Amino acid sequence: MKELIQKLPVPEFIVELIDELEIHGFAGYVVGGAVRDMLLGKEPEDWDIATDASPSDVMKIFPRVIPTGIKHGTVSVLTHNRIVEVTQFRGDNQHAGSITDDLKHRDFTINALAYNPSRHQLVDPWNGLEDLEKGIIRAVENPEERFSEDPLRILRAIRLAASFKFRIEEKTLKTIPDFALRLRNVSIERIRDEFLKILETNDPSGSLESCRKLKILEVILPEILEGYGMRQNRYHVYDVYWHTLKTVDFIPQNSYLRWVGLLHDVGKPKTRQIIKGVCHFYGHAKVSAEIATEIMQRWRFSNAEIDKAQKLIANHMLHNFKSWKPSTFRRLIIRVGKENIYDLLILWKADRLAHGTETKKKIEEDFRTLKKKISRTLETFQVFSVKDLAIGGKEVMEIMGVPPGPIVGEVLHRLLEEVIQNPEKNNPKDLKALVAKIKDIYEKPHS
Repeated sequence: MKELIQKLPVPEFIVELIDELEIHGFAGYVVGGAVRDMLLGKEPEDWDIATDASPSDVMKIFPRVIPTGIKHGTVSVLTHNRIVEVTQFRGDNQHAGSITDDLKHRDFTINALAYNPSRHQLVDPWNGLEDLEKGIIRAVENPEERFSEDPLRILRAIRLAASFKFRIEEKTLKTIPDFALRLRNVSIERIRDEFLKILETNDPSGSLESCRKLKILEVILPEILEGYGMRQNRYHVYDVYWHTLKTVDFIPQNSYLRWVGLLHDVGKPKTRQIIKGVCHFYGHAKVSAEIATEIMQRWRFSNAEIDKAQKLIANHMLHNFKSWKPSTFRRLIIRVGKENIYDLLILWKADRLAHGTETKKKIEEDFRTLKKKISRTLETFQVFSVKDLAIGGKEVMEIMGVPPGPIVGEVLHRLLEEVIQNPEKNNPKDLKALVAKIKDIYEKPHS
């Protein structure tokens, strides 16, 4: 055990929890990322406690306990409006170990740290403090054993290295490609969540390139590799792969939008044509949206997340917007959804910056112009779906003399089209008159 020069800033509710364990004759330590973060001067997001008390012991000591993972020795203690995971020491024979045994099974030395606030003692059997000071990500003892226990740790190594600007220790790094294929045995939800955390770091392109070099992308996201080395045209400095990574870099730290940026050109390899020596990608936005949908379904994203990604990717090409009619902007907002339109502008700007052929100043000016036009459209036009029309299905049925059915929807969409072109017509009088005209067309005998 090591005694630190300064006490770590453990919050009072955690100190009280550990004190309560000790009063009942059990040991208690803050473990894992919380200790690491405090040593780095960061405020931990989550607090985990390791103890020699069994889950049943913990449930007897504390009045409010949720049995969240008893088979893994874990329960969640509710205290001071916080949830704290309390886990029995892990040993080679399940939960019969000591704190040192427990730390042995953690992923990396910088996470294999335990701290007792009452005794002000740091348990550091594998020199995690030294690795923390040197900026090294090193697997505990044997990287093969640690990655065998949980192959997801290879992604976590890349994420931690990017998050803290650390380097992965050589032996640990060399072991990663050997375990890439084992990611197929990890639930896609866990892979998705860890991958999104990687995208949220300060260096997403560097992390993605590490995933390529370490054989990870070919296992979890092979579609991205199809653009590697694929040259484009005079509008692009980079190949499809590097243009994609640069796009991700230019998107602010939002894991979902960066994910969409990663997939925004995934259809280019499928649409690439060489015509008179020039490379073209006709229809790539639509194909990219289709492929992105397949990938996101495979990765178990929600339907809402998939729907939004489809809209953003399918509409990310906003060519010649300065010459667009007002109705074109209205249609764009309707296609994408007014709740998504500003995210589309972020994607569009990042895509433009990642071309590498225009000045940042020019792109920023265009971005401001486009954003102004979109904002103006949102201020002056309020009809973005048939629900916003001045009349509804009831009035259409009365005028048309039809029951509920497909005809009602068709008429409402024709009204919406008319209002997109002529917003001033969104009033009951004009819309009812238009429905009457449509009725005449429907009733007119066809020769």
